[in-house]
Amino acid sequence: MRGTGMPDGDTVRVRLLGPVDVVAGETVRPVSGLRRKAVIATLALHAGEMVSTDRLTDIVWGEHAPSTAVNTLQSHVSHLRTVLGSKTAICGTRPGYVLAAGEVDTDVSIAERLLRTASATASPAQAAGQFGCGARAVARPAARRRRGDRLARRSGGTARSAWHPDQARADGGAAGRRRSRAAGARS
Repeated sequence: MRGTGMPDGDTVRVRLLGPVDVVAGETVRPVSGLRRKAVIATLALHAGEMVSTDRLTDIVWGEHAPSTAVNTLQSHVSHLRTVLGSKTAICGTRPGYVLAAGEVDTDVSIAERLLRTASATASPAQAAGQFGCGARAVARPAARRRRGDRLARRSGGTARSAWHPDQARADGGAAGRRRSRAAGARS
């Protein structure tokens, strides 16, 4: 599922494993603004699925959505279509938006495919025969896709979770549990 939303067939990829941006062919296209990053990240994580405007509004503004939230969301989507290089990359459908899975790929989906390949290898001997290397070597390219703090923004020298303070709670505290397990493993 390589994204080919560009007219000349270049790959279009939304990168989420680090600072949120878009890569078209070999060109990095920054996504400006935390709200736009929240919109593209949410749509990319649900590529091919409709994400309602209510859900996007909640993710972007939380309980403090302005009365102009729907219009502002439309403006953000319009801008993101330009960044993606295709008017059809994000489809407006009532009651929300869909990122066209066939036009845009994500680094997350690539990493997941690489990890599935690595975990499907039953034994090191099988991996050596299938890949000419061990399963760890297959998983390494997936791990290398990460480019810094995941879905984070940098503010005041610290990495903060995602784009909205409530986002950390939205993932059920999974990030905190991972940090706790990692700290326990180092002890």
